Amino acid sequence: MIDANGGRPLTVPNVGTFSGATFTPATFSVGDYVPGIGTSPRPYRVSTAVNVPALLQPIINSTNPYADGAYPSGHTNSGYLQALATAFLVPQRAQQLLTRASELGNNRILSGMHSPFDVMGGRMESTAIVATNLYGALYDAGGNRVDWTNPANATAYGVYQAYRQTQAYLASACGASSVAACLNAASGASDAFGNAAQNKADWTARLTYGFQPGGTVAPMTAADVPLQAQVLLLTRFPYLTDAQRTEVLASTGLPSGYPVLSGNTYDGWGRLNLYAANDGYGALHRNVTVTMDAAQGGYSAFDTWRNDIGGAGSLTKAGTGTLVLTGTNTYAGGTTVSGGALVGHAQAFGTGAIRTDASLVLDQAGDAAMANALSGTGSLTKLNAGTLTLTGQSSLTGATAVLGGGLAVNGSLAGSVVTVGQGARLGGTGTVGGVVAQGGATVAPGNSIGTLTVAGNAAFAAGSTVQVEADASGRSDRLAVTGAATLQGGTVQVLAQTGTYAPRTGYTILSAGGGVSGTFAGVTATLAFLTPTLRYQPTQVDLTLTRNDVAFASIARTRNQAAVAAAIQGAGAGAAIYDRTVGLTTPDAVAAFRALTGDIHASAVSASYETAFFVREAILDRLRWSGEGTRDYGNLPATYTADLPGRAAPVPVRVLDPRVFGLWGQGFGSFGQARGDGNAVTLNRDTAGFVLGADVRLEGGIRLGVAGGYTRTNLDAPGQTASGTIESGFGGVYGGYEAGPFALRLGASYADNSLRLRRSVAFPGFSETESARYGGSTVQGFGEIGYRIALGAGVPGRTPGAPVPASYIEPFVGGAYVGIDRARFAETGGVAALAGASRLSEIPTLTAGVRGQTEVDLGVGPPVSLHGLVGYRRAFGDVIPTALLAFGTGPSFVTAGIPITRDALVASAGLDLRVSAAATLGVSYTGQVGSRAQDHAVKGSFTYRF
Repeated sequence: MIDANGGRPLTVPNVGTFSGATFTPATFSVGDYVPGIGTSPRPYRVSTAVNVPALLQPIINSTNPYADGAYPSGHTNSGYLQALATAFLVPQRAQQLLTRASELGNNRILSGMHSPFDVMGGRMESTAIVATNLYGALYDAGGNRVDWTNPANATAYGVYQAYRQTQAYLASACGASSVAACLNAASGASDAFGNAAQNKADWTARLTYGFQPGGTVAPMTAADVPLQAQVLLLTRFPYLTDAQRTEVLASTGLPSGYPVLSGNTYDGWGRLNLYAANDGYGALHRNVTVTMDAAQGGYSAFDTWRNDIGGAGSLTKAGTGTLVLTGTNTYAGGTTVSGGALVGHAQAFGTGAIRTDASLVLDQAGDAAMANALSGTGSLTKLNAGTLTLTGQSSLTGATAVLGGGLAVNGSLAGSVVTVGQGARLGGTGTVGGVVAQGGATVAPGNSIGTLTVAGNAAFAAGSTVQVEADASGRSDRLAVTGAATLQGGTVQVLAQTGTYAPRTGYTILSAGGGVSGTFAGVTATLAFLTPTLRYQPTQVDLTLTRNDVAFASIARTRNQAAVAAAIQGAGAGAAIYDRTVGLTTPDAVAAFRALTGDIHASAVSASYETAFFVREAILDRLRWSGEGTRDYGNLPATYTADLPGRAAPVPVRVLDPRVFGLWGQGFGSFGQARGDGNAVTLNRDTAGFVLGADVRLEGGIRLGVAGGYTRTNLDAPGQTASGTIESGFGGVYGGYEAGPFALRLGASYADNSLRLRRSVAFPGFSETESARYGGSTVQGFGEIGYRIALGAGVPGRTPGAPVPASYIEPFVGGAYVGIDRARFAETGGVAALAGASRLSEIPTLTAGVRGQTEVDLGVGPPVSLHGLVGYRRAFGDVIPTALLAFGTGPSFVTAGIPITRDALVASAGLDLRVSAAATLGVSYTGQVGSRAQDHAVKGSFTYRF
């Protein structure tokens, strides 16, 4: 049986002896065997007076206290007994085993056999049993640890052999050198308990099942930990003392006050958090020295503490092994490395000072800063890809090595020589005791532009890099060496900031009080139009950035970019736009040229051309679908003069439509897009407008009319780099002639345009908004000829005496001329504002296709006229619109806009409803689709004839 209260004997009420009718309970000491374990009644039972849910009814057996369930859970107890014993033999798997045992207990709750209290009690009991039995085997009656490797101590030696043989068997079973290597090889998705974070979350939730402490709540102390408990961590922390393992349990245990877990004879066992204890100390309440012997192997050679460690104490790492701290630790007493290695990240060493007389390793995966002051004669090593920034004033005299990522010294390491390895980087604005840059290393003084001081010598090997930031004002990074600087090659890499650079700008990038010997192998710069050169003097190295002869246009990616680049270069030094671009890197210069092209002014021509299409189609629609001058009234009863009196026959009759004047209107809305061609950017557009007209039909099949209206087109480039509107008021004349199946339609219009365009010009170091407002006009003339082919007399309607409609198709050929004129303009904004010259774009087109029309009598009202058109359009002339632009009075350049699609499919479909003898309403769709552009419109129309 176990002792729940610090080594005092335990009296078991249901085990003892009878003397006549008198029962005397037996008292057992620590480690004594209690007869009947497993068959004795539980210490607590569920009373029949308790309202128990139906699923828990199986645990009540009022007639046999040895056969019912209740507190604690026997299955949970059994599961933990096995898990704890196995965890002692295989501590590398302890947390997974504990999680599995907690899952078994949780399943007892889910199955309806036990309550959370029963399961918590089973865990407490099994923990006490295992710890007490192990303690009894490994410690003598005075509480002293016996030598378990000595066969003379038979019980302890048996435990030792079980541990060693289990470790050896598991390692050999998977062909590994150790259990740790075996587990590493076997880890992965197939491991049901391979997710450490999930394991911890499950275990933690099942410790208390959500119950909250009541009464006095106090942290667990070493005095609260049962005497035998620390033995459970013996194989997990073989390098710690009994007292230290007890401290680990106390610092990771639950506070007092939890129901069942606290305030009873098992107090202490219930509050243990063995999962957290397996991750090391939770707090240092005194000064703790950890001595590890790497020769012992296993955890004594290498161990990791994963908890967040608090407390006021200190940590001293002694011995030859390696200890890794991964938590975010706040212990305040400081850190000392007197032997072996201590590994951690910037937040792993608490808030106190750090002394290293052995090996301190900063394993920094991400960027972080550390303010702890460093001292001692040991070494400091920086590993991993992150940048570690040291801000403390350190007196460390041992060597510092940067073997991965970056080390930025913003404080002081004046007594330590820093060796920078291949792929690593040293920077900052503080002081180091010396610099040794190996091949592949980078030394980058400053954090942005700044000076790194070297209180000693500096040496740069072949293949190393000195990275220097510089700006247009003459400031640059600098390495200030008090001793000698030895240059054995390497490269100076200039990271020049954008700005307005003079033709020549000089900088001192390295100074050495002890002199400069040797040279760098070369120098490079990120600026496209400035060439770096180095000058060597006895005690310093100077950098000069000089304007080179690289043509601005040579780095352009498109024709528009090349044109604007040449104009900027032609403006020369002193021109505002030149000064803003000469100091750019190649990628930034390309971005600048792209932003400065002003192609929206040329692309506006494409938008005006597409708007003219809708105006033209509205007028042609009137001529196409307006109807003939005669009307078909079907068959009327009539007789011929040769017929007998009284005999009548149906005779087809067509009469002249007496309504010769017409008023009509059409409203339309469209959306479209012209995709970029790699030169000009994509442009989205939407147009809304209306057309009103009046016409008269003359004798001989001639129709003449006038029309006028208004359109508004909105323009928008992706990313809001450019936007604008084009508003137009227009007027026009049109006419048509029909002779039998032949039809001729002509028209012309003039539109006065008002453009408001806005550009956002942004590239590194520059941001402006330019806008312009100017006028223009659109003139177009158009016509088409068609030949109507009747498809039949149609189907008679349901209404007696109704007209018999005809269906037909009409092949047609049309042509148009569109001239778009723009006035000169000058943008307002800043140095990127453009001035544009007046310019005329002429675009003739040719269209061929077929249209058709039919009428349908639905029998419930007036007939419905259905019509449609499909055709092919070819555009000629200035299909790539251009704009002649300049920056102020600088050189002019030509920029091209979105091309007008040369080949396009045009189509329309609609229906007209004759609402009265004189009025017609219609709705239709019109669209045009090309390889790079498309527009789609919905139109509504009305006609009134009188």
